[in-house]
Amino acid sequence: MPRRDLFEQEKLHRIIDHYGPTCVDVGAGDGAFARLLRARGRSVDPFEVTRREGADATMRLFDGKTVPVADKSYDTSICMFVLHHAESQVALLRELGRVARRTVVIGEDVMETPFDRVLGALHLGTSPWGRSTDAFRSDDGWRRQFDELGWKLIEAVAIPRYRSLAYPIARRVYVLQPD
Repeated sequence: MPRRDLFEQEKLHRIIDHYGPTCVDVGAGDGAFARLLRARGRSVDPFEVTRREGADATMRLFDGKTVPVADKSYDTSICMFVLHHAESQVALLRELGRVARRTVVIGEDVMETPFDRVLGALHLGTSPWGRSTDAFRSDDGWRRQFDELGWKLIEAVAIPRYRSLAYPIARRVYVLQPD
């Protein structure tokens, strides 16, 4: 039985119109979000650094740095709660912008309180995935980073902190227009 996405409302329903007909989901996990988008008529190619048990059959592997597709191959690039694991957040953001024709949708944990920073450190310390040297940022920090890339922020959606009682941290979903 598929697990329920706790953030589906913010990641999907509130911003559904920002997802173009073709999407790439980078750091797609088992492909669950790709399946949600496909059920709403989108064509989605999921990419991940390793194949997880039960992963979507269409999952494509990549090196975590370069998505092996041509420039502007998709209407929308998606990266949900992955950047804090990237070796270089800026390089991966640029890559997401390279393959997107229209929008980039980023979901990330944001550091708003000392409690968030403690939970973020625990998460990175116990995660089997890598961690970025930049790791987590505040909402202002993410907005500055997007601005430095020359990207236009179209919409930012806050996810309620206590949606996940196991990891009650602040989160945002950002809809961006790359340069």
